[in-house]
Amino acid sequence: MDMVSFAMELLGSSYPYEQLIGARILRQFAEDTLEKIGINLPVIERLVEMLNWKDVQEEEIRRSAAEILSKLAGKIQNSLKVSGITGAMELILSLLQNTRSLGEALDEIGEKKIFHGHHLRYDYCRFSNLGLLILKKLSRDHDYCGKIGNTRGLVPKIIDFMHTDAILLKDENVEMVLSRVLTVKRSCN
Repeated sequence: MDMVSFAMELLGSSYPYEQLIGARILRQFAEDTLEKIGINLPVIERLVEMLNWKDVQEEEIRRSAAEILSKLAGKIQNSLKVSGITGAMELILSLLQNTRSLGEALDEIGEKKIFHGHHLRYDYCRFSNLGLLILKKLSRDHDYCGKIGNTRGLVPKIIDFMHTDAILLKDENVEMVLSRVLTVKRSCN
């Protein structure tokens, strides 16, 4: 058994520490092993499922899964597999969080709110950047562009990255505003 096969098995484990080890290994070797990961549909499905994990303890696993999927989505044959997974669009949408309230309706562009507590430690900007990157790579397929446009709540979330309120433009929020500008800038390149 090689290291990549071992890592793919660890992703299916019921133990979070084994899932984390598997995700770390795959992330480390993702560029070199995209072909092997890309032909294993259960592994791709597991990576897509991990996008919805929002617990602070699972942040690194989720980030690793998003990074691997962003690399997979860059290859046409793999992007078709990712986009073909039921619910993939909604799970990619779950990466697109910013300073909005988590409980807001999906069809609204709402007011920005400042997160408190454990939300401050969670790297929403990094996840949003990865989500936008995955969407950008998947949108190369014209059929998938239609799927992106028809996914409830996705377009307002993308627009929300370009909108800000006066309270966020104050000096104490400069880092947050700069990170959002960088997120939009990276997703456009």
